[in-house]
Amino acid sequence: PGRRFLADRADGRYHVGIDLWAEAGDVIVACEDGEIVNHYHFYNNVYALFEQCNSGLVINYGEVKPDSWREFGVQKGARVKAGQPIARVGQMTNSAMCHFEMYVKGTTVNHRYYKGGTPPKELLNPTQYLLYLAEQGLSQAMRVALPPLQASDSQPGQPDFAGMDLLVFHCAFANGVRWRLARQGIEVEGAGIERTQGSPATVTKIWEDFGDSINCWADRFNVPCVLIIATIATETSGDANKIRKEPGYVSDSETPGKISPGLMQTLISTARATLGDNNIDRNWLLVPDNSIKAGTAYISGQRSTTLLDPPKVACAYNAGSLRENTGQNNRWKMHQYPPGTGEHCDRFVKWFNDAVSVLASHAKKPSIPYDVYLS
Repeated sequence: PGRRFLADRADGRYHVGIDLWAEAGDVIVACEDGEIVNHYHFYNNVYALFEQCNSGLVINYGEVKPDSWREFGVQKGARVKAGQPIARVGQMTNSAMCHFEMYVKGTTVNHRYYKGGTPPKELLNPTQYLLYLAEQGLSQAMRVALPPLQASDSQPGQPDFAGMDLLVFHCAFANGVRWRLARQGIEVEGAGIERTQGSPATVTKIWEDFGDSINCWADRFNVPCVLIIATIATETSGDANKIRKEPGYVSDSETPGKISPGLMQTLISTARATLGDNNIDRNWLLVPDNSIKAGTAYISGQRSTTLLDPPKVACAYNAGSLRENTGQNNRWKMHQYPPGTGEHCDRFVKWFNDAVSVLASHAKKPSIPYDVYLS
């Protein structure tokens, strides 16, 4: 690749994409299933081509050859599949590239970020997305569009973070509240670091009762321990015997997708699919270590959608995927239960911040600490 995301430009702006060097005329393929939502003159004699992906992300395949999409039967409003040729690289004066930009759902034009100004709320950082795509290949791009069922193996190094830099305010969908990660946890714009009332007794007990298992599976699936603790606290407050039956439940065998046993409240059907084991049943999930394994694997399996951004993790885990909800009482604008509210994510954020505080000084140290977000 050429110029990186947020590199300095000489004209008082930041570079808001990543330049992927190519030869003029090279074929550009779609990264995900989606719809072409716009194309227009972009710069000199090259064009922008915007795809609204099924995952909710928007990609600007910048600096394509004018009208080259027509060669592949593509036009505004066309549906495209991951790996499908959609355009050709254009020729600049002295270079050729795909200038790759990424935005939140609903974006149809590019946005500029001026030095000293506020980052556009629509803008995302595509760095980790492209690294993941380079490692996993186009066959894996479909995982972004659907809730992945098979957990990925632990990857070396730090977890796969961030559409946008998590240390600056950002949101999931247009009109949603913005947040960032600070030293003390998730800071919600205008609300600060939200915590539960009183001493953090719940997350302390969860860590002391289940910390060994949390450390084990956090390390195995490369997931920060605070995400697991906050998920447990939000789902069950640490009650390993809790069982939730959804409307339409008949029996464990007939409706395994309607019952969630155990500490992390993973559906039997989801645990089976995530871990590739059809023998998983209620009794297996009522063992805390097993529930933590299944829940952490599911969080890891959704990382291509959430990029382990904590509020996105909460909503995707709760709702099965990351998708928009425009309910007036849902400040996050991410679908969660109860529908039309932000109650689940509100609780999660408070538990998450409690966990950040507790783990910062607890004698038992996390295998994947919160600081990986900040480094």
